[in-house]
Amino acid sequence: MATVAGRIEGVHEACSKVPEIGPRDFDQLVESIKAHGLLRPIEINREKLLVDGRSRIQASAAAGIQLADDDIVVTDTDPLAIAWSNNARRHLTRDQKVMEAERLLQEEEELAAQRKAAGGKKGRQAKRSRKNGNLVPRIKSLR
Repeated sequence: MATVAGRIEGVHEACSKVPEIGPRDFDQLVESIKAHGLLRPIEINREKLLVDGRSRIQASAAAGIQLADDDIVVTDTDPLAIAWSNNARRHLTRDQKVMEAERLLQEEEELAAQRKAAGGKKGRQAKRSRKNGNLVPRIKSLR
């Protein structure tokens, strides 16, 4: 990660839980980067946490390739969705895929519960505002 110091301040939890690629696949990735360069950018979120590209960063370093600024892009894609996608491409056993899917499902259920609680709180606040007469009247559009 030294090659991207300053651009990436850490690794998102969803990214860190994706199993690393095997040694053979890593060696192939290093050779591919040597031959063709980095074909897909490294993705970070707005908090400068790595969400996709851990193996590409390591392989670039192993290949002696310095990453350019445009090799790192900011994405708003859900890190869990990226993790799901990456797990689907990994050469895992069926049992490993099931265990990982269960873990990601549990994380998504926890996030859904948080979103639901936040939505309920907003709904209760709006209901209180209506009772107190604090709503801004709606203006009908002219057609």
